Amino acid sequence: MHLAACAGAWLALVSGFGGLRADDEQLQLAPRLPDKLDRIAFRLRWRGQRIAVETTRAGTTVRLLDVGGQEIPIGIDGELMTLTAARPATSPLIVPRPITEPPRQPPGREPRD
Repeated sequence: MHLAACAGAWLALVSGFGGLRADDEQLQLAPRLPDKLDRIAFRLRWRGQRIAVETTRAGTTVRLLDVGGQEIPIGIDGELMTLTAARPATSPLIVPRPITEPPRQPPGREPRD
């Protein structure tokens, strides 16, 4: 498999489940985990510095992998934090509540067991 073929999957993971956005010269994360996933992890390079992101049911941890790198402001679910090599940024996972009831099958169209 060619590495370029993985680009769509990486974007879905990082931008979708990881909620990664680069707004106003700052990294923003809004991570979410679907019910069947217990963990996602990815790495990226931001302004020449390597960053590792791991989200579990307990929360999200963002680490700066380059020792001696400069401080990086980062937002996780709207909370501004400062990331350094000595101090990772952590935040609890937000589990959104559904705003509507799950859809129902029309009468007579329910799946068979």
